[in-house]
Amino acid sequence: MGIDFASILIDLLSGLATGMFLFVVASGLTIIFGTLGILNFAHGCIFMIGAYVTWNLMQVLPGVLGLYWVAAILAGIVVVIVAIVIEILLLRRIYQAEGLYQLLLTFGLVFVLTGSAQEIWGTDAKMITVPTFIRGSLMLFGKVFPTYYVFLILFGVFLSLALWFFLRKTSLGKVARASAMDREITETLGINVPAVFTVVFCIGSFVAALAGGIGTGMRAITLNLGLDTVLICFVIVVSGGAKSLRGTFVASLILGLCDSFVGHYSQELSMFVPYFFLAVVLLTRPEGLFRR
Repeated sequence: MGIDFASILIDLLSGLATGMFLFVVASGLTIIFGTLGILNFAHGCIFMIGAYVTWNLMQVLPGVLGLYWVAAILAGIVVVIVAIVIEILLLRRIYQAEGLYQLLLTFGLVFVLTGSAQEIWGTDAKMITVPTFIRGSLMLFGKVFPTYYVFLILFGVFLSLALWFFLRKTSLGKVARASAMDREITETLGINVPAVFTVVFCIGSFVAALAGGIGTGMRAITLNLGLDTVLICFVIVVSGGAKSLRGTFVASLILGLCDSFVGHYSQELSMFVPYFFLAVVLLTRPEGLFRR
């Protein structure tokens, strides 16, 4: 029996699409943790709410929001308003607290946000209808490949470049990095660090909400989406190297490819791959694939 190179290439592209989607979600968590020093357990709920609001906007204003990514952007703006309230009223009070208190607070937010989502949208699963031109499929190497996956790959590449440009080339990005490295010195230079933290938290939340709207075009939106998402985000952030955006990118691609190739043979086994990967990384490189 010969090797089916076409199937291997399709699995490779599918893994790349999954990896890019995981990066889009986890990158927001990495930015928040890298700057604020808070591992936000409610990040998955922000992702979930972004998906729900996107669905809601497409139902209420179908004629105006024909392009569903416009609805996703508006959903991200709505989530940013929620993020501002969370950061100012809650997170700003625990920046200097121990990590356990930070984790407990953000874990409590999971129940608050999930309960609120249940009251607003109910328990029934929702589905976002993607535009026609990315709803079909392409013939690649004699195999069928969803056009939506191509869109996810392109979107992931665009976002990774945008985040790199923001952190490395913009004044706000440089100030955010300086605040993360040494808050006291940054404040002595006359920079309003709390305001910088608020902006960074909003950016990370906006990215998560945007991922919720754009990245759930081929899956159901349920109340479990937040918890399922944050677990895989934790695996990515920790294994890639806490506070390392490059590590998040590489770990996301590795997990996406592993999910595609292993899932090709066993969906049950693919569920354990992220945690096995995390265990291997922690045993061999406790600081993660890349340092800060």
